[in-house]
Amino acid sequence: MLVEIWRLLTEWVRNHPEAIAAFVVGTLVAEAILIWLWWWFRSPRVDDTQLALRLRLEQLEREHQELRAQAADLRTENRGLRETEARLRQESAVLRESLEARSRELASIREELRQALSEIQRWQSACQRQQQNSSQLTDQLEQQRERYEQILEQYCSQLERIKQERDQLRQELDARISIEEFDGRIWQSRPLPKQPAFVPARKRKTRILAFVNLKGGVGKTTLTAFLGAALWELKKRALLLDLDFQGSLSSLCLGDQYPEIDDELFISQLFRQPAPSFAELQRRAVPSPIFESENSQGIYHVVAASDDLHQVESMLLSRWLSRHLEIDVRQILLQVLHEPQVEQFYDYVLLDCPPRLSTACINALCCCDYVVIPTKLDRLSANGVYHVLRTLQVLSQRAKSASGSDEDEVPPLCPHLEVLAVVPTFVRRRSDKPIGIQQRILEVLPTTCAEIWGKEVFVLTEGVPESSQFAGASMETFFAPRYANLSDYFRDIANQLLGKMAELERARRRTATIP
Repeated sequence: MLVEIWRLLTEWVRNHPEAIAAFVVGTLVAEAILIWLWWWFRSPRVDDTQLALRLRLEQLEREHQELRAQAADLRTENRGLRETEARLRQESAVLRESLEARSRELASIREELRQALSEIQRWQSACQRQQQNSSQLTDQLEQQRERYEQILEQYCSQLERIKQERDQLRQELDARISIEEFDGRIWQSRPLPKQPAFVPARKRKTRILAFVNLKGGVGKTTLTAFLGAALWELKKRALLLDLDFQGSLSSLCLGDQYPEIDDELFISQLFRQPAPSFAELQRRAVPSPIFESENSQGIYHVVAASDDLHQVESMLLSRWLSRHLEIDVRQILLQVLHEPQVEQFYDYVLLDCPPRLSTACINALCCCDYVVIPTKLDRLSANGVYHVLRTLQVLSQRAKSASGSDEDEVPPLCPHLEVLAVVPTFVRRRSDKPIGIQQRILEVLPTTCAEIWGKEVFVLTEGVPESSQFAGASMETFFAPRYANLSDYFRDIANQLLGKMAELERARRRTATIP
């Protein structure tokens, strides 16, 4: 059958070759169309895939770059972490060494503490024994104190009796000396014509203080010198005048420089001048080497005295009594220190007066603005204060003339006198209070002074203590640390005197404004 089919086909092809050609051509054309259609439908799908792949590739590249950047950051961070780890390892090693050292110190401290505790226990037992011994000694000392108090009472009663006898003898001696020398009234007489007038303090800036006590050994010179030092420390300009021929103030303030001073520079030569002036006084002012400091604005000048002053005073007194003179010898310092140019050089002038009513002392009283009275707290020195006040009272009042008539009364020599303060010196304290007799004298001193002077007299309650430091006192000791307590007393006294001075001047101004 198959052979027949094959034969039929062969014959049909042999008989119809154009059909076979057409069939073949048709078949090829159909295949070409199918292939073209397939290619046409397939081509777009291939382009989308490539585009997607390209986009994915770009995305992967970006992610790759980001991952590389992150990897670089991680490497940098890793490097920093490694450095931090190394540093922390070093710090850990240091801390470990420090901890070991502290541990060793702690062990040492524990050992010391253990030893200290054992030492404390030993001392506690010793203290208990000492307390027992102390109680026994206290009982014995109490018995001794009672016995010594009895002896002291007997001694004090004997000492009081001896002091009374001594005071009586001194009073008799002072009375004889006053009779042998002269009374203060001898200076009371009419002033010579054309003599300088006293310039009130309100018209001057310089204040003049006279340190006066007609009894010696009360600490006038030391008080004057150290108050000048306190004023210098307050940046004040101070001039100190030594009016005692013994020259104690000069020696104290100038030290080794005092023996080298030319004779022409002593204050006695000023009293010899026919026409004394502040220029002559200024020429004789010697700067103290102790207070020459470039960092201080204060001034500490001293006009020194010598033995020649006693002769000059005697000569002036003789001329005064004989009235053979051209200037009033009582007002030489008044003429000098009340010149207007004084305030250009000094804020304060301190006058160290002798323990007698000499020519120099009268000059100081005639020119000063305030009087300061140093005194010891004993009966004899207290009587000396009262005597000074009575003398000042005499000099500040009018005096009867030789004829005795009221019309010929002599005007007061020193009507301006103002007692600034009474300064106790050589104060012996016990429990921050002066001892018995000194306390009693200090209590009655203000009342008695007020009764004599006629108005209140300022009495410093502290004063200058009695101290062994006075024995070696020199101006250098004012700045020595071991003399600090003593120097503080003088600083306090200076501040109190300046405050009292300001108070008196305010009261004087208020009185002047009252019509």
